Amino acid sequence: MILKEGDIGLSGGNSLVQRCIKFFTNSQFSHSFTVIKSCGTFNAFETTSTIVSLTPVDRKLYEENYVEIWRMVDNIDIQSVLHEMFIFHSGHWYGYLSYVWFIYRWICKKFGYKTNKMWSWCINGITCTELTIYPISIIYPELFTEYDVNTITPQDLRDIMVNNPDKFLFVGWYVKR
Repeated sequence: MILKEGDIGLSGGNSLVQRCIKFFTNSQFSHSFTVIKSCGTFNAFETTSTIVSLTPVDRKLYEENYVEIWRMVDNIDIQSVLHEMFIFHSGHWYGYLSYVWFIYRWICKKFGYKTNKMWSWCINGITCTELTIYPISIIYPELFTEYDVNTITPQDLRDIMVNNPDKFLFVGWYVKR
């Protein structure tokens, strides 16, 4: 698989936290990231256990059980967008309180309430998908009119990409053996 800057990764692992995220978001994915090239290496720009940081993609593939890679079709000025994202978000705290939001959203869905546009009260910190959609929302802002950006899950992001084949290309996947 040949990576490019701006590629979007969706992944799922089997730690307790990852299994809970997958359960409460009804997804096979617990995490998302954006590929950035730094110092000649492809890195996952992501939220880690405490802050927004870079993780070598090779390590990401080693740690996760399943990774899908997607690419925006029109990533016209992706490097300036990624640079802006890196400068603005590096070092921000991870949004742990979003786990509570995922549970609340799951309960609401069980009772038939839509939560896509509902504002999440968990605004301290940033989640992986909130970070990942940053460049996408600049290039394709029309895709997020049905969402409050801090409520999107990795599965929501995948659904958006699958439902917009004119804007996203499935690049490939990696399955840990």
